Amino acid sequence: MQKVALILIMLCITWLGKCQGSCVRTINKAEVKDGSVIPPDGCTSPLDGTKHGMGSEWNGANGMKCTCSRSGAECCDNSIPTGK
Repeated sequence: MQKVALILIMLCITWLGKCQGSCVRTINKAEVKDGSVIPPDGCTSPLDGTKHGMGSEWNGANGMKCTCSRSGAECCDNSIPTGK
C-alpha cells in the first residue's frame, strides 16, 4: 500500500511539473585539495544521479532536456527554453 501511495505522489509531482513547465537543477561546487581549488569536470543529473561530462546534453526522464555547464546540471521540460 505504501508503494502505491509513493508512486501516485511521484506521478502527481511529475504531472504538476509538466503543466507548469518546470526545470530542476543541481549546483556544481569546486573542491579544495592541498590548498588548491579544483573545478568540477562534470555534473550529476538532478533526475537520476548519473554523471555527465562538462558541456554535454542528454535527454532525461519524461522528455526532459538536460545540460551540464560550469554552474551545474539543468533539466527542463522540452516545451520551455533552457537559456541557450
